[in-house]
Amino acid sequence: MKDYLSTTEAARILGVGTSSIKRWCEAGEIDCIKTPGRHRRFKREVIEAFRKSRDQKISQNKAELIRFPSEHFSNERAVIAWTDMLLEKHSLANLELELLAEHSNLGSWWRVAKSIEAVLGECDRRLKNSELSNLDIKLFEQRLIRVLGNLGRYMSLRPSAHNALLMMAEGSDESSLRLYFSELILNEAGVGTFFAGQGLSAIEAGEACMSGKYSALLVDSNMSDRADNDLLEQAKYLEAACSQGQVTLLLSGGDAWPEKGRSSVRITSYQDLVDYADSIASVR
Repeated sequence: MKDYLSTTEAARILGVGTSSIKRWCEAGEIDCIKTPGRHRRFKREVIEAFRKSRDQKISQNKAELIRFPSEHFSNERAVIAWTDMLLEKHSLANLELELLAEHSNLGSWWRVAKSIEAVLGECDRRLKNSELSNLDIKLFEQRLIRVLGNLGRYMSLRPSAHNALLMMAEGSDESSLRLYFSELILNEAGVGTFFAGQGLSAIEAGEACMSGKYSALLVDSNMSDRADNDLLEQAKYLEAACSQGQVTLLLSGGDAWPEKGRSSVRITSYQDLVDYADSIASVR
């Protein structure tokens, strides 16, 4: 069957994983035959025609994004186009370039973060409709985390004695994604950060807040990561430590966080983070 390609060979031509090939076959988007051993085989001309059609679709999506750069969050066509394009970016370098281009289009990292929130929402919709697998989304989130980590390293702002925010996350990739975007947003707004990421305990964070080295502590957690009572208890402990160290406590993520405490601020959106950074700038 020299005129036919295996699933792996077809995936290599299209620049995707074999799971994508299988999904497109099951959806009827790519025709194939099956061998007696139940292996899929594809005519080369069918794969080449699909590649050309897909490349044309991606080009149209890019044009769609250019026409609607400020409407990523509310325009359904733009969200779908942006999602399709980012899911195709298996190369970390290409994904990084797309995020930098998005920053250039939208003018700020908090808007890029909001755009990615819309993409993740579209990914969740596709997962529920069996258009994407959980593995597809996990791999995409990990690529985003790695790219945002790289951007944070060479765009970071050096903290000062009165402008040093410690950042920590608990739980899932979703918390890590928010924290990486938060770092870019804060640095862009002139707030220096120390990125602790996951693994820092509440006790260690509390001791850090009482050390006098930090001006604020940002903690991000998903509601599903911990029981509501655990989050409330953690918030009380950290608020007491931050109050003693005269440090502002910023709580984002989990719905169980208290709305507002004596020394804590509830962060419910990236815009809240921008407002916090602006309030610091106004008193410097």
